[in-house]
Amino acid sequence: MLTVTEAIHWLGLDFPANAGNRLYWPFLISALVIGLAYQHWHKLPSFLTKAIWWHPSARQDYALFMLVNIFKLSVLSVILPEIGQFIWWGLMRWQDWLGYQSKQPASIEINIAFTICLFVANDFSRYWLHRWMHTSRWLWPIHRLHHTAQVLTPITFYRIHPLESLLFGLRYGLVTGLITSIYMHWFGFGLHAYQWLGSLVFVGLANMVGSNLRHSQLPLTYWTWLQYWLISPAQHQWHHTVAGNKHNFGSILALWDRLFGSLHNTTYSSKFRFGIEPEPKPENLIRQLLLLAPKDH
Repeated sequence: MLTVTEAIHWLGLDFPANAGNRLYWPFLISALVIGLAYQHWHKLPSFLTKAIWWHPSARQDYALFMLVNIFKLSVLSVILPEIGQFIWWGLMRWQDWLGYQSKQPASIEINIAFTICLFVANDFSRYWLHRWMHTSRWLWPIHRLHHTAQVLTPITFYRIHPLESLLFGLRYGLVTGLITSIYMHWFGFGLHAYQWLGSLVFVGLANMVGSNLRHSQLPLTYWTWLQYWLISPAQHQWHHTVAGNKHNFGSILALWDRLFGSLHNTTYSSKFRFGIEPEPKPENLIRQLLLLAPKDH
């Protein structure tokens, strides 16, 4: 029988105490401070009301968050390491085929370059997988669940189908394994990716300056010139609107959306209506998990 501590862990309720995820307490506090300051500055409606945080759609988020965490701990924690070992074995065989491998330990400069490459490659691959989930008739039914959210809170980030969690886990393992293999082969052993607050340093910085506000009702936008380089919370909120889900697929960098024609800029006064049409009320969560079409379609 599970202890209370184990139950809390399986349900994901210990996320604020564990570094390496977006709900880590320093990231939540920084988002709250930034959000309240931005809200006060622009005299915007509160993004902390009960109408938002106890909306039927938000309650679905909470249930799905716990369900997906159980799936990660019980299934992905077994599958992904096995697949990761297979990928690593393949990459090592590839290195042997190339016939050259550095015997020198990686320098500080190499580790800095390695950290940058990991970040850029992961951000680039997230962009394309996210975009394919919108354009593929096979992947959209999986990703659609995320876009049926009618209100946004930081928990909405985890409003994903278990199959989507698997796909993004595989993407991360493949990209990280490939970049690490290349660097080990050409630049030596002892590689170290620089981290901060449990995440890759660039991801940690993004989380500290408001990534949790991407899934919120606060339209926090950046200067126009900055929106061409970094995805603002409001740009991601536009992506969640009925009209905007063909834009702003990027995670942190807006560069990919700009290069591939999917960028849409916003202002602090932008009006958002989240969800998918037609959707007068939150769809049945069980039907969505079973990838069944909504009853009104």
